Amino acid sequence: MSSVAKWIIVSVIAVCFCAWYLTPLRSPSHSQMVGEYRVELPWGNASLHLNADQTFSESVHPQTGESHEVKGKWSINEGGQSSLSLQPYWQFTQGDPGTRVESAALPVESWWIRGVQIEFGDFDSGIKLRKQ
Repeated sequence: MSSVAKWIIVSVIAVCFCAWYLTPLRSPSHSQMVGEYRVELPWGNASLHLNADQTFSESVHPQTGESHEVKGKWSINEGGQSSLSLQPYWQFTQGDPGTRVESAALPVESWWIRGVQIEFGDFDSGIKLRKQ
């Protein structure tokens, strides 16, 4: 086999691997979602624990001030962009520990290798909870 043919084969394999690695799955399964997610922020940290029975607990722990915990129900909404519905929800941002709201629909990505990620809080800031 010529060196050009080898180079083409290696290039095709590399492109396929990159496309596979960089492409999220469309919709994570229920079992993929179950688990604990965490994020560290400038003002403290937050965690979300999704249970198999579709209940959850969300904890927000500022470095100063009062911690907050919310418990409720979760579900996955499938469509063009999968989302995680939480009822109720503690909504926080990059710069603020937040406030309680009745519900939220948070974008969810399930990556082949990097696992499940939930966009949390201030969507423009890129805050993502990663599964532990």
